Amino acid sequence: MKKLFTLLGFVLFSVVLVAQRPSGTNVTTLWEKTFATDNLPDYIGTGSNCHAMTFGMMNGNPYLYVVTREPGYLGTHILNPATGEEVGMLINPSDELLDQGSFAINAVEVDEDGVIFVSNMAYQAGKRLNVYMYKNHTAEPKLVYSGPPVAVASKPRLGDRFSITGKYSDGSAKLYFADYGLTIARPQSNLYVLKLVADPGAAGEYVCELDGGAAKVIEVNPDPDCKNNNLALYLSVGSGYYWMSTTGGLYYNNGTTGSQIYYNQFINRSTGISYVGEKNGRHYMAYYEWEPGIAYLVSYTLPETEGGARIEAVTPGLLNPALMTQNAYGYGGVVVSWRGAHPIIYFLVYNYGIGAYEVSTIDTGIKALVADQYAVKQNGSVLQVTGKEDIQSIELVSLTGQLVAASRNSSEISAAVAKGVYLLTVKTASGQRSVQKVLIN
Repeated sequence: MKKLFTLLGFVLFSVVLVAQRPSGTNVTTLWEKTFATDNLPDYIGTGSNCHAMTFGMMNGNPYLYVVTREPGYLGTHILNPATGEEVGMLINPSDELLDQGSFAINAVEVDEDGVIFVSNMAYQAGKRLNVYMYKNHTAEPKLVYSGPPVAVASKPRLGDRFSITGKYSDGSAKLYFADYGLTIARPQSNLYVLKLVADPGAAGEYVCELDGGAAKVIEVNPDPDCKNNNLALYLSVGSGYYWMSTTGGLYYNNGTTGSQIYYNQFINRSTGISYVGEKNGRHYMAYYEWEPGIAYLVSYTLPETEGGARIEAVTPGLLNPALMTQNAYGYGGVVVSWRGAHPIIYFLVYNYGIGAYEVSTIDTGIKALVADQYAVKQNGSVLQVTGKEDIQSIELVSLTGQLVAASRNSSEISAAVAKGVYLLTVKTASGQRSVQKVLIN
């Protein structure tokens, strides 16, 4: 298993992605690693142990993070999103901590700073929810939250999924964990919000505590026939929030009124819900239907009306008929990157595989990431960039992914670093991003 980050992982995303095969009128397959294509990664396997992923930025570079419980591969695997190749792995917590959860490693999210949070999952009596934080790819895990032991009567499945808002750096990050208990007979579910508080043992650092000291009750569903006792995911979005009930679909609530997002497939066999954002007056949500393993990008307006949602993109199916019954719980993940000229859908369905697909009919308003040539000259302890207009920022990154220097609204950046090869990333106000190697003497 690769432990080191490769130069390839950084450079490939600065050039135009090359399609392998079309998969629809507006979706192009960029890469796939699946059982059906005979290149299923070992960390996914076919034992129903790999079922969550997310997308994040670390030091200005994009990564996919996949968590797995597959024997021999337990942990959080780091992928290059341009190719799907593994470029590293986060350090696992101690065995003692791993044993405190029903599932040792179960979900992963990244905050706005690029800080990574990983959780276990707790549903058995005596087990507890643990949350770990990583500031970079080589950091030791920091236990930032350890909840009380689960009571046998509740079986909340905490850590089955979670979402995150805000930043670790300014203390604004919040993590949202929701009940998912098959035995909880009530028309609402509990929400556990973890907020950051100062770490008494480390100046300038944070740990988590339960906001308000207790779980919050999520409002009763607008549809009285839908008992929200199988809550899959809670997403905080602006002044409102979404929640996904596996028995009743996707709901939105702004604090005073709520409405169901009227799209039938949210109700049956859908999971991996991911809120993409608001573009041109419409909201975008990604999710997948777990058999046959197809991801969807859907747009809609709020307040929602019957039939108001529309499908913007559909990926190919990752299903292999021989494994039809092995994804009975619909585990997996789907995320969308809007960083380039067109959105890219990444999705994982456990046992089936993982893939990346570009949507050509939606323009994000960002210029395509293309190979770009410009001059970089070292002048003593300064690097000077010429031939590049409207520079917004310049970053100098080591080959192990560490940010070593940065500047904004300037054509110069400090070169007061150790001699060697680095990656120089130049971003412009018009949305272009270029990366090239530089040798600092």
